[in-house]
Amino acid sequence: MKKVLSIIFIIVFAFSLIGCAPKGDPSQVMNDYYQNIKDGNIEGAYDKLSEASKKNFSKEDFIKWQNTSKEVSILKEAKVEKSNEYKDKDLDGIKYKNVVEFNITERTQDLYENKENSSTYKRNVVNDNGTWKVYRGKENGKEMVAGTLNNLALMYSEGKGKTKDSNQAAILFNEALKYDKECTNAYFGLGVVYYDLERYDESINLINTFISKEKDNKQKSLGYNALGNSYSGKNDNNKAKECYNKALELDPNDQYAKTNLQDLK
Repeated sequence: MKKVLSIIFIIVFAFSLIGCAPKGDPSQVMNDYYQNIKDGNIEGAYDKLSEASKKNFSKEDFIKWQNTSKEVSILKEAKVEKSNEYKDKDLDGIKYKNVVEFNITERTQDLYENKENSSTYKRNVVNDNGTWKVYRGKENGKEMVAGTLNNLALMYSEGKGKTKDSNQAAILFNEALKYDKECTNAYFGLGVVYYDLERYDESINLINTFISKEKDNKQKSLGYNALGNSYSGKNDNNKAKECYNKALELDPNDQYAKTNLQDLK
């Protein structure tokens, strides 16, 4: 009888452990994640991620993203503050037994604008198969790599934060588009760079692609301005004028289009 009771006790005790929070401090896990990023230990930061985050972001892409990001902005501080705890919490369609929510306040040095920025957002540490792991949320790793490459290319294109280098900008814009064919801004940026390099036909093709993908009228207006510039570079002033007028149709306050039309006269 005692043996039976012992077995029942062991079974009940074992079931009581199911769903218990993992050992360790989730705050430390989150702090370690950001410290690894600050220290340049990108693989160490990646190891802190949950399986779901790793599915969204391959290790290769995560390393590429972080290494490129360091050329655009520098993480100076990440303040981690616990805000809430949940049990059986659903995050983007995934149910976790334990979730700890944090408010993250980042202080970064923007190398493009040469200024310090601050941003606050929420991030979670989850019970991932019995271990505390960082869940970054639903994201597309390749899109994020493309976006950061686009930003770095812009720095070379405009000579802000980097020495102006149109050829290097073109390489980076092209690389961004290899990661994400829907990176709309990369089509525009590459089109402008090819205009600078007097590769007008390629510029026209890229800007047309940008216009076809862009939905915002003000952005489309910028596209038609750039398109007009490339036609002007080819000495096709009739086409250039048509593009500048289209830019004004989309945005009557577009000063670039007004100036460009004046220059054609």
